[in-house]
Amino acid sequence: MKKTVFLGIGERALPCEKIIGIFDLDKTTVKKDTREFLKINEQKGLVQTVGFDIPLSFIVTADKKNSAKKSKEKQKNGVILSPVSASTLLSRAKNGG
Repeated sequence: MKKTVFLGIGERALPCEKIIGIFDLDKTTVKKDTREFLKINEQKGLVQTVGFDIPLSFIVTADKKNSAKKSKEKQKNGVILSPVSASTLLSRAKNGG
């Protein structure tokens, strides 16, 4: 049986296997490409916010789901804004969640 490890990202936890990357909002949004990436995902309805505090980081996720009807694998991407700093999330991930 495969054991799933979860990462606490604020008021919720996320399975580590779904995380593509964790980024510091202040350091990465100075680049136009990052701002455009976040804007496009917001327009597509793929951005979620965790909690009510000011977001300090964003997490890019991918959720692979196998469909019984189709042999192709579907992938749903998303962005989660978290009030937890990227360095704290990295530390938590290294320590198992």
